[in-house]
Amino acid sequence: MADEEWYYADDSDGTDGTVRPYALTGGRAKPTHDLDVSTQVIVTRIDVDRTRLEPEQIKIVDLCRQWQSVAEIAAKVRLPMLAVRVMLSDLLDRGIVVTGARMRDTGPERKVLLQILDGLRAL
Repeated sequence: MADEEWYYADDSDGTDGTVRPYALTGGRAKPTHDLDVSTQVIVTRIDVDRTRLEPEQIKIVDLCRQWQSVAEIAAKVRLPMLAVRVMLSDLLDRGIVVTGARMRDTGPERKVLLQILDGLRAL
């Protein structure tokens, strides 16, 4: 099996520390929310009951004390993007995190640029 199919978890308990990514999501492969790589995420409060979270979710919550994109979260916790999206969806459903606006290009829309070009051609 290729290494990318495995997640190397904390092995301080004496196990070899390898688990399949789907084991982290309870076998689910589809998030309940539309989260693309640039969606920004932040925790709603710092007094989260950590006893009801998985270790990977705790890492995500700790990272999201400041705005983080989904891509940044996946890279920092070293988990597959799909697993992070599913876990973030769970955290969203529980009200632990919220999402903000997706980062977008701040330039003018194509439609506006085409109208300007048409206007210039008409001169």
